[in-house]
Order: sequence, then structure tokens, then C-alpha cells
Amino acid sequence: MNNNKNKDSLGKVKKLAYIVTLDNMLKSYDELNKQDVDGIAKCGCSVSDLTDAICVKLTNLVNSERTLTCRNVLIANYDTMTAPQYWLNHKLFADLPKADSVALKKKVRQMVDLMAELAMKIFQLGESHSEAFFKKLMKSYEACQKTPYDIWKSRQLRLTMKKYKQYQAELTADILNLGIMDYDDEPTDEEIAAVRLDLLKSEMSRGKVLSIASSTN
Repeated sequence: MNNNKNKDSLGKVKKLAYIVTLDNMLKSYDELNKQDVDGIAKCGCSVSDLTDAICVKLTNLVNSERTLTCRNVLIANYDTMTAPQYWLNHKLFADLPKADSVALKKKVRQMVDLMAELAMKIFQLGESHSEAFFKKLMKSYEACQKTPYDIWKSRQLRLTMKKYKQYQAELTADILNLGIMDYDDEPTDEEIAAVRLDLLKSEMSRGKVLSIASSTN
């Protein structure tokens, strides 16, 4: 399952955000119709290379002697992302040739073990460290001269309440489309019933999409 071109590009990836990319990639494959041999192999290579890149980053963080900051905390739900079956219960592992599937499962288990080890290392830092980091982050944010909102506002010829509501709706949709709700605790039926996605969609501009994955959560 070697793909030198993919490895060259992914070798530069040093962000834990790719854990979410990997999660979305496996879920997207589950929704595809039956794939041909080449399609399965290409997806297997991409998942394998992405897992390698994540493992490199996790290993470096686990072995680092520097004080870890909160931005290195697992960016997903700890209970699910450190559970092997959360990752392995996907169609790709059944579609791959047995040897490739076994090798990829081994990489995934290594990734899960590293995530659990990093999480424990970060959790031991205590609340005071987390509080200090977020105060520093907030101070840096407040010092920024131009935020995306400021840029958007400066481009409006005439601001109306309708435009503000549209901006708010589309910002919410962007966050939902990232799959952020996939890592939240399981909602209750009452909480789901209280969410009015129809109202959110009605405020969005033409062509702006709220993904199906987001709208079903």
C-alpha cells in the first residue's frame, strides 16, 4: 500500500486536525456504492498515508519534553476516538485485500494507543495550565486588527438585520459542515427536536449548503 506521491505531501502534515479528516474519509467511503479494485486501493493508500502522518505527529507529542498546551488536546471525543472499533467498523477494511486490511488495522490500533497516551499526558497537566493557555489565546485574539467578521463587514455597502442573520446562519453552517457535532455527546430526543435546521437554511444565501451529515445530527 505504498504511494510515494501521497507520502511526500502528507509527510509535511503536522496537524492533529487530520484526525478529523481521516474520520470523515472513512465515513464517506461507507456511503459510496461498490468500488472497483483501483478505487479501493487508492482509498486504502490515502487512509494508510494519513494514518502514518497522524502517528508521526502523535509520537512526537508523546515523546516531547516540552510542556504541552491545550491546543494539543485531542480534538475529538475521547471516548470514541480512543476506541479501536470506532475506527475499524468501516466498509473499507472489509473491501481491502486481507493482507492490506490487516496491515492498515495495525496502524489504526497504533494511532488509537498513541491518542490515549497523549490524552493522559495532557490531562495530568491540570486545570490551571488549561486556564492559563486559554487566557493567553484570548489576549492574542483580541490583539488581532482584522477578523473575518471585520473583513466581511467592511465589504457590505449597507448593513441590514437580514444580512447579519444571513452571516450568522452561514457561519453556523460552515461549522456544522466541518462535522463538529460528530464528536459531541449523544443528544437526547428533546434536544434534537428543539433544533430548527429549517430556520437556519431559510436564512442562508442561494447556493450555500448545509451538508446532510450535519443536518441529521
